[in-house]
Amino acid sequence: MKTMLVAMVLAALVPPAALAQQRTERGERRTAAETHRNRAVELLKRGDLRAALPHVEEAIRLDPNDAVSHDNLGVILAETGRVADAEAHFRKAVALNPASAEAHYHLGLAQDRLGRTSDAIAGFEEALRLDADLTPARYLLSGVLRKQGDTEGAIRLLRDVIEREPTFAEARYNLGLLLQSRDPAAAITSLRTAHELQPNDPSAALALGIAYAEKPDLKAAVETLGAAVRLDPANPDAHYNLGLALAQAGRLSDAAKALGDALRLRPDEARARRALGVALQRSGDAKAAARELRVAVERDPDDPEAHNMLGVVLLTLGAVDEALMHLQRAIEANPKLIKAHRTLAQAYYRLGKRDQAMRSARQAEALRDEEARVGRAMILTQSAAQHLERGDVDNALGQLRKAVSMSPNAADTHLLLGRAIRKSGGDPQDAAAALQRAIELDPSNAQAHYEAALLLEDQGQDAQALEELRLAASVAPSFTPARLRLAEALLDAGGSREAARHARAVLLWAPDDAAARRLLDAALRADSDAVR
Repeated sequence: MKTMLVAMVLAALVPPAALAQQRTERGERRTAAETHRNRAVELLKRGDLRAALPHVEEAIRLDPNDAVSHDNLGVILAETGRVADAEAHFRKAVALNPASAEAHYHLGLAQDRLGRTSDAIAGFEEALRLDADLTPARYLLSGVLRKQGDTEGAIRLLRDVIEREPTFAEARYNLGLLLQSRDPAAAITSLRTAHELQPNDPSAALALGIAYAEKPDLKAAVETLGAAVRLDPANPDAHYNLGLALAQAGRLSDAAKALGDALRLRPDEARARRALGVALQRSGDAKAAARELRVAVERDPDDPEAHNMLGVVLLTLGAVDEALMHLQRAIEANPKLIKAHRTLAQAYYRLGKRDQAMRSARQAEALRDEEARVGRAMILTQSAAQHLERGDVDNALGQLRKAVSMSPNAADTHLLLGRAIRKSGGDPQDAAAALQRAIELDPSNAQAHYEAALLLEDQGQDAQALEELRLAASVAPSFTPARLRLAEALLDAGGSREAARHARAVLLWAPDDAAARRLLDAALRADSDAVR
């Protein structure tokens, strides 16, 4: 054994001249690698991926620890569809140079394309921690959050991007789409600016026209949707939405023409066929309307609106039995379609079936009353939320219990009820039941998972609380209270490295958060102590 060890030591000894030669050779290899790397970068800037590839591969062969070349090879592979291979090289680039924001950004991009959302979010967040001005990472993170369901986070990021790059039309377009159901006026402003920045982009014109129609500003809608059609005459969606706007404006013959154009481009489009039938019915041509609506329900047998409208038209034509069948199909597809129940009552009455007519009429009224109760419950829930903010827990509890009894399937009401019970010091089991119901109704409700975690912590169930915090952070990465509490819980549980990641993420969203800064410092100290 001793002889073998001596032989190994002697073999490792290299004469000074040979060492000098090795150093020279390594230097030459590095110089050659750098030459290939620089040439590859030039070619990549010109978009010539094919020509850049051999230079990148040669650079890596000459210097396997060249982080930039691994990153560049990842870019080429990703752009040519080899995303899994690209991810491996991005990982290598990050391992060789953890301080490279671009490598983390590219890694996040590859992971997003591979459907690994959580990993992609972590990659983009790390890229932004290293370089807060890396706008592409901020923009792509907004897209990942939108897919994850974290709309608030996506909106915040898009606004940040636009503040940094006011002429970024695509960011304004996506912001407008996200705002449509939340703030229609702001959505129109964002989409209008996107359209002004790129007046030849049919997508921006189409989205802006739809937003105008929903406002409704029908003159602007028709004008803008007309522009969308002129910019992209082969897009059936542009013709369809122009037809809807024209019908809304009472220009029924023009609407029928636009909807006909949509159907010529996409003959199997059931919704366009239904809209054409409605336009023809409104213009007084019941036979033509029935013809189009029959095709609509054939194309989409589960469309309650088309069945209902066909039932209405058939009643006017005296085809009561056929109308009855389609109205029943409408109710099967959507049992809460009040107008179908009302029209069905008319059909039964026309057939002399008074008992069935009365039942259908009563069902319509019951649904109308239920709709009104849901509306009142929403008002009570909003009022209770204001009481909770002011600390008036008793009034909030009373309103929330009443709201739940009126509308038992509203996730936000159950969430607020659970929070109010916890704040009042009430029965933890009642609070847990309310929060569990909120989660059942809306599993992606980060606030419900967070409140459930706090309740579990109150009861000393730290492991279960940690899981709820992880879920909250996963479904809404921008929800900083959950991520801050998750960082605290992880640090308490000995997970200092993961705690540091979440504390850093909080600082990405809230740079001045002193608690997050303290947590990050504590996590880094704990991680350093663990290494020692």
